[in-house]
Amino acid sequence: MEIGEAIIRAGIRKKYYLETRGDVLLRNKEVFRFWKKLGLEYMFIGLEAIDEEGLRKHRKRVSLGRNFEAVEFARSLGVNVAINLIADPDWDHERFRIVRDW
Repeated sequence: MEIGEAIIRAGIRKKYYLETRGDVLLRNKEVFRFWKKLGLEYMFIGLEAIDEEGLRKHRKRVSLGRNFEAVEFARSLGVNVAINLIADPDWDHERFRIVRDW
């Protein structure tokens, strides 16, 4: 928030991109709303997996539901949203199809 307030005081007008985690986004909604007003246009969220098994495998401490909630919140801000998923070398064609469909 302090950085954003300093940007306003300095009269800086830019477009912004950021990377974050779903749990960080949900804990700090007011910060992300503020940055949207400052010019945030694109957000990259590290989900890592689209199922609980994948989250456990990568030792993520956020639930699948919270990740999906974070994506929906980001979309509600009107920013472009991209996600990161970690592909497993053991995935077969069916698993990649499931991820593509999702």
